[in-house]
Amino acid sequence: MYIDRSIAMPQERKNDINKVECRYLFHQHRNKGKYNSNPPHTHPFWQLEIIYSGSGFYITNGRKHEFHNGDVVIIPSGLMHVFNYPGEPCKWLSIKFTVENYTDKAPPAISHKNSTFNDLQNIVKRLLPQNRVPDNSIQGIINSILKVFMQFYELEF
Repeated sequence: MYIDRSIAMPQERKNDINKVECRYLFHQHRNKGKYNSNPPHTHPFWQLEIIYSGSGFYITNGRKHEFHNGDVVIIPSGLMHVFNYPGEPCKWLSIKFTVENYTDKAPPAISHKNSTFNDLQNIVKRLLPQNRVPDNSIQGIINSILKVFMQFYELEF
């Protein structure tokens, strides 16, 4: 994700990102070989995909978006999408969450190897192990990390 720091931040934004609240719902560690996913679908929660290895693409609004190892993909709630993994096996962490007080119609986003996201990914990987639901204190930390992802999302998109 590239953010041009030379451009001044607008004084007013449609969303006051400080009021946006994220709430972790569940997570899945996924591993797929060569695979075409189910038909396009939508759901009432947001999803954040942290790609550990491999590559593929997703389609939203008739547009194809590629992703690779190290990328972070954000899919807003209510957005019709489909993922495909046509090449080598793909491994990723999928976090499902809600976003409250977000009023814009949100586009999908993909971040390519952002250094801040890399640090956050390492924290998230430790806090969300396979086959275990985090306790309430860990969920509070995860909610804060999701809010940081949303702040970068709001700045960039």
